[in-house]
Amino acid sequence: MVQEYRSKEPADSVWEAHHKYIDVHCVISGAEAAGYCSDASKLEVTSPYESEGDVELFRGDGDFVTCVPGTFAVFFAYEPHMPCVAVGVPADVRKVVVKIKA
Repeated sequence: MVQEYRSKEPADSVWEAHHKYIDVHCVISGAEAAGYCSDASKLEVTSPYESEGDVELFRGDGDFVTCVPGTFAVFFAYEPHMPCVAVGVPADVRKVVVKIKA
């Protein structure tokens, strides 16, 4: 999937996890901070897992890595992550997301 969007403030972003797929995010242009949390038990579930959309939502704190063109981040099944977060101020981002069946 090719995605084009304006990155968001952390307060406007949400933690998500998928059960059926591994996500590989590759930034093509712009930059974003990608949140990750290797222990979902540290987050509070705000929306239980929904099989049709393959998504579970959370709130809480985690770590962030900055993704710039040419870099990628891999989020494994069940691993909460927060995509599309602004690095500094919101900016335009273009990235490719590849979903791999887990």
